[in-house]
Amino acid sequence: AATITGRDDCIARIQAYEKTGVDGITLIGARSLEDLTALCATTDLPIMLGGIGSIAPKADDLAKMGARICLRGHQPYLASLAATYSAIQQVLGQANPDDAPPVIDSAILRQLTREDGYDEDANQFLK
Repeated sequence: AATITGRDDCIARIQAYEKTGVDGITLIGARSLEDLTALCATTDLPIMLGGIGSIAPKADDLAKMGARICLRGHQPYLASLAATYSAIQQVLGQANPDDAPPVIDSAILRQLTREDGYDEDANQFLK
């Protein structure tokens, strides 16, 4: 409602929904950080946010505002598609080798795949 009918109407809607006994509030598309802060301050219910784009504060700040879930949009997925497409072009020889996408740092890859834990388990259980 905030993007369509404004902050005040959205606050009134949050208060009305809260009176019905709902378990949480979903807020989509706040226009500004000030709007988001005001909307979140309206309720003590858990909040799920979506469509807030670049105005999203850090996770700790969102949690303090009552946000329990923050949908960040499709950008990470689309970036992964672009990287996959670029890598496939490189493998097939359809792209300039100088334009190859960067390879992930091995230490980061090891952390993301939890390789240390895997190695420990393998040493403990596969000997």
